Amino acid sequence: MENKKWVRCILLALAAFFAGIINSLVGAGGGIILVFALQWYYGKEGIRNSFALTNAAIFIFSLISVYSYVKKDMFDLRDSFPYVLPALIGGGVGALLLGTVKTKHLKIIFAAIMLYSGVRMFI
Repeated sequence: MENKKWVRCILLALAAFFAGIINSLVGAGGGIILVFALQWYYGKEGIRNSFALTNAAIFIFSLISVYSYVKKDMFDLRDSFPYVLPALIGGGVGALLLGTVKTKHLKIIFAAIMLYSGVRMFI
């Protein structure tokens, strides 16, 4: 039984490693990989925990990616000013709503965003 737990931890670490690579290269997608990996790791009851842990990881991915882009002079931080404050406010509102939104509805919202994103990739 203990070996199975180690294997699960290693597989989760590998998923996180690839999520970081994808997120840095593409600017998105790492969170989706992590949500699925964490749901697999924690089980269906851990969906809220999966979202919270994914947000923490994405924060770190994003800091590292932004640093790399700025260092390589690939983008100007001033370009982000128009949407940073609204995004922070939206993040706060979402955090306040977390305890009130049913897990079933979170799954539907997440699935709808994934479906929309997948379709947009081909348009």
